[in-house]
Amino acid sequence: MRTTADIHEARLNRARAFAGAAGKRLSDVINEALTELISRREEVAARTRSAIELPAFGGSGFQPGIDPTSNASLMAACDEPTAEPANVAELDRRR
Repeated sequence: MRTTADIHEARLNRARAFAGAAGKRLSDVINEALTELISRREEVAARTRSAIELPAFGGSGFQPGIDPTSNASLMAACDEPTAEPANVAELDRRR
């Protein structure tokens, strides 16, 4: 199929030289390059979409007083294992 595309002159010259050295037509080199680029992007997208499994170490969820929607709550829990919910509320008010 024929189409028209704007290709940067220096890049086109490199592609022509590559095609000549490989004994291929320019259109074949461009098709191979596009196929490889699209395949790589699809592979990355597929890996990104797949679920990430995080290890669980038992327990029954969040500890009392930890709000998973509050960064301050989570940070307080990380910094102080016995953080009081009142301290978390204070941290939320400061932000």
